[in-house]
Amino acid sequence: MTLTDEDVVIISPVRRTLETARIWSENVDCRKIVSPLVSPRMFPIQPEENTLPCDKILDIELIKKEYSTFEMDVNVPINIWSTGINTLPDAHF
Repeated sequence: MTLTDEDVVIISPVRRTLETARIWSENVDCRKIVSPLVSPRMFPIQPEENTLPCDKILDIELIKKEYSTFEMDVNVPINIWSTGINTLPDAHF
């Protein structure tokens, strides 16, 4: 699939997807929006397990610094940026 200047790419705020979007959109002037609403999710949460480093949500300021051509999804509550989208209790999931 060819990416065009008219496209919009929604990107998870984890390193691997940010890097993929950077490579894929190189030399294409499309909108690139970073949103934690498309972040990795895992249920049930297993506190004793570790997330892979490439699946950890990056800090907003780090994303702004390292991916300055990307936009931040400002319509998402700040707590979702820091804790992720796993807000539903395990029992309800």
